[in-house]
Amino acid sequence: MINIIFLPWRDIHNYRKEGFRVRESNILKNLSERSDINKILIVNRARNFKSVVLKKTTGMEIKSEILPNKTLIYEYFGSKLFKITENIFSLELPWYFLNKGDNELENYLLFQKYLMFIINKISRLLEIDLNSKNTWVWSSDLTRSYIFKELNNKGLNCIKIFDTIDNLTEHGAYTHKQKEKNKERYKEVDQNVDIIFSVSKANLEILYKNPYVKKYHIENGVDIERFGKFHRIKEKNKKTICGYVGVIESRVNFDLLREIAIKTPEIEYKLVGPVLDSNNHTLDQLQKLNNVHFVGPVSFEEIPSVINNFDVCIIPHVINNFTKSMSPLKFYEYLAANKPIIMTQVPPADSVSKVKGVYIANTVEEWLAALEKAKKFHEEELKNDTERQLLIQRHSWKQIVDHMVNCVLNTSSEVI
Repeated sequence: MINIIFLPWRDIHNYRKEGFRVRESNILKNLSERSDINKILIVNRARNFKSVVLKKTTGMEIKSEILPNKTLIYEYFGSKLFKITENIFSLELPWYFLNKGDNELENYLLFQKYLMFIINKISRLLEIDLNSKNTWVWSSDLTRSYIFKELNNKGLNCIKIFDTIDNLTEHGAYTHKQKEKNKERYKEVDQNVDIIFSVSKANLEILYKNPYVKKYHIENGVDIERFGKFHRIKEKNKKTICGYVGVIESRVNFDLLREIAIKTPEIEYKLVGPVLDSNNHTLDQLQKLNNVHFVGPVSFEEIPSVINNFDVCIIPHVINNFTKSMSPLKFYEYLAANKPIIMTQVPPADSVSKVKGVYIANTVEEWLAALEKAKKFHEEELKNDTERQLLIQRHSWKQIVDHMVNCVLNTSSEVI
């Protein structure tokens, strides 16, 4: 049986707030449902005291209760270990004023030593052997790259896994200093792990050079049942609705979208999600167009019905090193909802360009041509396409996680 110490980028508190919205949460969910997994210990980030007290809302909150703490098992100097289910445990660290989005607290050696001590202590309590290849330390949190180094320094033989979500040396939200720090962290990962997963091939080629580390390109997935259960018949003479779901920031090509919207006044464009790029002049101009509507954020529970109301789904991302490092979750959600999709040449465009109802377009002219074709599709036509449905099945979260686990198992014959 396998034990997993799970170090997510967005942790248990995000799951409870926004549901199984992100890659890490879906991986955790599907790992916990496997019969060969014994225990999973989630090591959460220290929460920011101010954010806990103010309880700020984002508009993406869910109503249902996900993975609540059931039993307090152990306390040590402010850290608390909770039992969530028979095989899932949550380690929650003390609240601090200093710990914002980039997990600043863990830049300090003293806290790093404290966390390693706590992980060792809790592992012994849960009978998780860090010196066994039946124990996997699975992280997607780059700020905790030092944990892999510490495990190696102690000569502990657990399997060390890093899941690369985005290239954080290219992310527009980071300062130059933070990007340089992230470069160091990727090198630390490269030198100290056994397995690297990545949502894009570009990350594997750019970030990791160690020839002795096993590297796997594993794209994002989708909960097929959630997104494939709706059916919408477009009413005659109604405007075509083109929709986008996701964070609205610099990854969106506002110039391209504005030109397309101006040239297609008969089409209604709906952008669903929080707007983070508030000082963008082109975005301001886009918001003034009569046929472009910014809906704002919606909860994870509402996303399937929101997508169902689109006639065409779009991913008008800019093409740069950051967007090439991504694998948009929305693509697979659009796909599972049986919608025609138009996207720029960003992952996974290269591998899906021949799939029915998927159009790759970069220029305004290409988008206009793709729109003419896409808006003629009926959902049933896409739902009955064998190739498209096989692609959806291959990207179910269960299939994705099964593939990841098999990659790890094949790395070490000692795992039982």
